[in-house]
Amino acid sequence: MAVDLDYLTYEDVVEDQREDAEIYHNTQLKIIVMEKMINLIFLFGLILLRVPNLLRDNSPFGIDYSILNVFYIYIIISVMTFLFYELPLEIYGEKIERRFGFSTRNNKSWIVDKLKEIGIGLVIALIIIEFLYIGISEAPNIWWIYAVIGYFIFSTVLSTLSPYLISVFTKIEPLEEGSVRNKVTNLAKEMNLNFEEIYKWNMSQQTTKVNAAVTGFGKTLRIMLGDTLLQKFREDEIEIVMAHEIAHQKNKDVYRSILFNGLIALLGFYFVDLGFDYFIEWFDYYGKDDPATYVYLLFSLSLVLEILGKLSLWHSRRREKAADLVSINKIRNIEIFESAFARLAKENLSYPNPSKLKIMMMYSHPPINERIRYGKEYIQKLS
Repeated sequence: MAVDLDYLTYEDVVEDQREDAEIYHNTQLKIIVMEKMINLIFLFGLILLRVPNLLRDNSPFGIDYSILNVFYIYIIISVMTFLFYELPLEIYGEKIERRFGFSTRNNKSWIVDKLKEIGIGLVIALIIIEFLYIGISEAPNIWWIYAVIGYFIFSTVLSTLSPYLISVFTKIEPLEEGSVRNKVTNLAKEMNLNFEEIYKWNMSQQTTKVNAAVTGFGKTLRIMLGDTLLQKFREDEIEIVMAHEIAHQKNKDVYRSILFNGLIALLGFYFVDLGFDYFIEWFDYYGKDDPATYVYLLFSLSLVLEILGKLSLWHSRRREKAADLVSINKIRNIEIFESAFARLAKENLSYPNPSKLKIMMMYSHPPINERIRYGKEYIQKLS
């Protein structure tokens, strides 16, 4: 349960861990950039070498479009990408997490979790790909419109099921009775949140990092507090962290994000469609629904969404700031706010001073020093 600790200031935390935070941040950044670059280079290399054409021509299901033929090429390409670069980067990433004392998993539990991730990821990706190809085959000129409609449906379903997906990897259980549960319950009622239950999220099965969430839709809406949060934070710090999470629901940020990212998806799918004719001509595909175009789809979507995705990050940072301001307005104590985010920076080894370029390119949340700065400015205005 929550512990009795002194309040922290962000400056104290920064001075204590600046060097480690910089090393960890730069290493994580290298992994992300390497994965993105290798992914694009590898996929484009497959296209240039006509590997998808070779797979199509030697498919046991024939060369024409069919669900089985798309499945066949999808599985082969997925195995190739996983073995070529995804697995080595996953192993390296876990090594880094252990080096900095974050990972609590042994090799066996790490492998089990990765198998779960792979299994769920393959199923989700396969459903998306198959529906994309059905749309491309049935409506080749406007498939991208149907793809966006599918995005909205699929995003809503995933958001609804998110608590269950979390429970696949970590145990969740109703939060025991006590002062923390009472505070969160009262806070949720004051902020007019209808929720299914308050849960303890046993993150420590995987990591020492701290997190919390309000996730799900309707009857699946759940308040989830990481057990690491309960173990390492003061009760008043937990209260302001949960005020932030509840604020996302109050501000309807899930709906906003689905809508905003849907507009990005619309642009993305449209640009992918514009490139289809060129690739069909250059690489001898017989049409948009040629199963061999799967790698083109994967490459072009990765490239376009990597560019347009910066808009999604910008939108996310705006919504995070809005939730911060709601939580400050609710609690109205900047000392608690600063201490909560300083402790979050300490436990998650947050990088203190990212450049504006890094923030724009990589950050879904404002950096913690910025959050504390605008928090102080806001509390002064309230005063």
